[in-house]
Amino acid sequence: MTDNVRYWIATAPVGAASVLAEELAQFGAGEIRERSHDVKFQGTLEVGYRACLWSRTATRVLLQLGQIDAGSSQSLYEAVKRIDWREHLAPGATLACDCSGGNESIRHTIYGSQLLKDAVCDNLRDATGERPNVKPERPDVLLHLHVEGPTALLSVEFSGESLHRRGYRREGGRAPLKENVAAAVLLRAGWPRICEEGGTLLDPMCGSGTFLTEGALIAADAAPALERDYFGFTGWRGHDPALWQRLCSEARARRALVHHALSELVRREKQMGLLKLEGKIKWTGDLNKMRRYRFA
Repeated sequence: MTDNVRYWIATAPVGAASVLAEELAQFGAGEIRERSHDVKFQGTLEVGYRACLWSRTATRVLLQLGQIDAGSSQSLYEAVKRIDWREHLAPGATLACDCSGGNESIRHTIYGSQLLKDAVCDNLRDATGERPNVKPERPDVLLHLHVEGPTALLSVEFSGESLHRRGYRREGGRAPLKENVAAAVLLRAGWPRICEEGGTLLDPMCGSGTFLTEGALIAADAAPALERDYFGFTGWRGHDPALWQRLCSEARARRALVHHALSELVRREKQMGLLKLEGKIKWTGDLNKMRRYRFA
């Protein structure tokens, strides 16, 4: 690790934290600590970017800013207000705040998020004379506060929105399977190795094609978040656009040879853009030979 190491948390679907931990190790993360629903780790900004871009199983990725006193509402407010928020929000940047957990003083998450928002806005008003505009949907900076006992963990939510939203599906179908859950099942089942050995991926109960699409992305070495148009770090003042673009360019190069074949699958969308696959699909591992079969 370098002097630029940071502290992170990545959340995962229930039961998928072990798969996520393996992914994070491949991205260069260190000091990985797996829990039931998330993974704590250390890494540079590049590691955090790679987790957002390449993790197939993560739900959210958060950059920790530190633990603060949450023994009372006033102590939490004062602890947040002492932070120099000019390091995180540029003039004119929009803000949203989220809260989870609670204690005797902060019993409701809405109240916790309100305290966080007030402290940040008051700090910036005192320092710059202006308060940031609050934008609940897709803000420039999304802050997250997790209250647990007498302390709270304050973070910048790098993912912005749940990472299961890959960008290739506009609308869910009936009883949809989340993309990161499908990917976790495929990774735990050993699909990458099976694919390399020429094996077949068959989904006899194919609905909207989630298993097959995620299987195709894995086989194609395609970054699952490359087509997303929003992340929570792009408006953060510590964002490194050159580094992010380099990682995106690297990801595009890795998938270039198979992008056309994946596009053919997505173009089958019907019904307001929903991926609707008639019959069943069998994929032999060659993206150019995806075949559809009907079963009696």
